[in-house]
Amino acid sequence: AYYAVHTNEKRSTVTLNQKSRFGIGDVYFLAIAMGMCEVVEGDIKRLSERAVHMVSGQKIEADVCLKLYGFNGNFDVDRLMNIKSMFGWWPDEDFRRFVIAEPIGVNATQFGGTSFSPGIRAWVEQSAHFLWYPSDWQIIINCGLMPKHPADPENDRPAYVVDARHGTSCTIAVSTVIQALATSVPGDLKRRKQLECHPMQRFLDECRGEWEDYGRKWK
Repeated sequence: AYYAVHTNEKRSTVTLNQKSRFGIGDVYFLAIAMGMCEVVEGDIKRLSERAVHMVSGQKIEADVCLKLYGFNGNFDVDRLMNIKSMFGWWPDEDFRRFVIAEPIGVNATQFGGTSFSPGIRAWVEQSAHFLWYPSDWQIIINCGLMPKHPADPENDRPAYVVDARHGTSCTIAVSTVIQALATSVPGDLKRRKQLECHPMQRFLDECRGEWEDYGRKWK
């Protein structure tokens, strides 16, 4: 079993929970489909000129080898923004300060997409909303749903570097209690993109075809 994969007792749902974040996006899947990218899992035994030799005996031709160590947050950000503890994306419950670093790790049961841009759009709208409508901020303060995150110097982790669970909890809380954000973030853009890429009738025809195909296979 893979350490990051957790299921319920009936094994009907699965949750991925890990400290590292997988670096994938639409280009990753496209590159695999086009034969431009190959995923190889295993341990490296040694390197030679333009080649990687695996413990399994496989030899992989390579012109460049990158070792990715990840990153640590910079405490200068905490000092610059005078952060004692993050309240969602806001330092010390102050809606006038907004600090975003992509949450680290993975904590999810489903993935609506792998692109970064939808998340950025939501963050921008959340930040702007309370600058435009500051009276709504008290609703967030009183809701009791917002996660908090102080600095953790022992693990070299500044306050502004939050994990995936913190990010998910914050997004759900804000979009739940602030009605304007609940309707604006999914909004018209997502609807237009869905209908342009998957017109309703074609989508229904494909659903029906797949359903009937399974029916014929299992009959």
